Amino acid sequence: GAAGGAAGASAAAGGGAAGSTGAAGSGGSATGGPLKYTSAFTMGMTIPPKNKCPMSLIGGGMGDNKSPALSWSGGPADAKSYAIVLYDTRYSVLHWVLWDIPATVHELPEGLAAGYELTNPMGAHQRGNDMGSDKHAYFGPCSSGPSAGTYEYRLYALKEAKLMLTESSTGAQAQMAVEAAKLESAVWAGKPE
Repeated sequence: GAAGGAAGASAAAGGGAAGSTGAAGSGGSATGGPLKYTSAFTMGMTIPPKNKCPMSLIGGGMGDNKSPALSWSGGPADAKSYAIVLYDTRYSVLHWVLWDIPATVHELPEGLAAGYELTNPMGAHQRGNDMGSDKHAYFGPCSSGPSAGTYEYRLYALKEAKLMLTESSTGAQAQMAVEAAKLESAVWAGKPE
């Protein structure tokens, strides 16, 4: 697999585990200041069942497999796009990569549609892992209880508007392309309920 370490420093923010790396600044506008999550989903430390995968691999408790509503602020003024990577740090499993999010977009609705090319946000692309029934869809956390993994929702501000990826690109290739284009990143980590 691709890089599995935590993306950046960690700091407590809003009760959850969050961190930011890259350009620093002040303020909380869409551009400028540290890149950070602002959504209700990232204010706690747990991932609700609706955002878990539809199967139980470790510890029981299946979910609805809906991507969470996410929003963010800050980041470098020269960011050309954003990306999100969902990674299980305990079991070193890549779950989802969403990239080519336009620089003008700072929030995602809950339950993004399946498919390689999205219309909301327009022009964004996604790749899940190979465990899901649709390789081009969100694939949420699949563990619960004492054996639950720690899942990082890694947010990236990128220096490229469009990554050189195709519909046949793997999740690992997408993750590596995101890392290579990174200007700044922020991480929210949680465990499934």
